[in-house]
Amino acid sequence: MKKILFLAVMLLSQLNYSQEKSEIFIEKGRWGLGGHFSFSSLKSETSYYEFNTDSNTINLEVSPNLTYTFADNWLVGIGLRYTYTDLDGEDGAVHGIGIAPNIQRYFPILDKFAFSLEGSVEYFRKRIPSSGGKDNIYKRYSANIRPGFSYLIHKRFAFEVNTGILSYAKIKEEGESRTEFSRFGLDFGLSNFQFGGIFFF
Repeated sequence: MKKILFLAVMLLSQLNYSQEKSEIFIEKGRWGLGGHFSFSSLKSETSYYEFNTDSNTINLEVSPNLTYTFADNWLVGIGLRYTYTDLDGEDGAVHGIGIAPNIQRYFPILDKFAFSLEGSVEYFRKRIPSSGGKDNIYKRYSANIRPGFSYLIHKRFAFEVNTGILSYAKIKEEGESRTEFSRFGLDFGLSNFQFGGIFFF
């Protein structure tokens, strides 16, 4: 919990500096609806002597986010996350759902282009079916900071890309056995690049 509070204080201290009116990317009083979507499919074939196995894996994620601009270039919002994983030949599909209050700050670079920092606290849960008895429950509590860039294509729509993540997470797995661990990391790998957009109204 102390690490989560530390990340929140660090984010706010980095974002809170004076700004002139000529550097407004999004003005106060605007609502926004945004998010991102991802889909992937993997097909694999395994051969071992006379045994051959085929498998198909499908991953889907939808993450809508509703925001309000409470001050110039400052957004506060609530995000939802739904994930679906289908492992062919396994016990069944895995569904996950999460909720994440968040705050975001834009730092204008050019007239329609800005650097952004987003801080969020997320709770995520998914149930993993098990043919051996009790289903496994996966729970994840995390505090995250994501840098990114936004381009205002129109006064009502911005294209956004997040380029990495600084995260602290506490993870619990419950089922026939119980596992609990925490993780702190900084990752700028391709798996943490997110493409999305936001519509302002």
